[in-house]
Amino acid sequence: MPGFTRQLSGYNPLDASAAEKDLSGTDTWICVAPGATFRKAPRKDAELAQEKLKENGKPDSAIRMSEVPVGAELHGTREGDWLKLAVTNNYVLVKDGSDRYFKNKRVILWEESQGSDAITRRPSVYSNDSGDKPKKKSSAGSNGGKSDSNCSVM
Repeated sequence: MPGFTRQLSGYNPLDASAAEKDLSGTDTWICVAPGATFRKAPRKDAELAQEKLKENGKPDSAIRMSEVPVGAELHGTREGDWLKLAVTNNYVLVKDGSDRYFKNKRVILWEESQGSDAITRRPSVYSNDSGDKPKKKSSAGSNGGKSDSNCSVM
């Protein structure tokens, strides 16, 4: 039937929600050393910023901090040596010369899996994630990560 195209109705139950799309480029970073501070711009001399961090296990408690506590989980995207936070767009230094303040959560999990055969859980003490936003989902392309072996050329 020439001239006909298939259109979506606008509703897709498998599509990510708007909140999930907002976090599509963010990663989870964990503070591994003391001394990192929140900044309003990606410069060491930029104005200090305050972030509202929630203590895990206490959903109603939120503490405003300008220095990142060790063990805190932050959600953001890496821009050079800086991490741009997803919700507030503030910055925090990831590494400074030989000092590393943050590691990606995936790297920490991989390092822990190399050291032992047992599965371990690393609990976070603080997080800048607002409880109403879902975590990022990974996408492996339009075929869900499967191989394209069923494709044929016509």
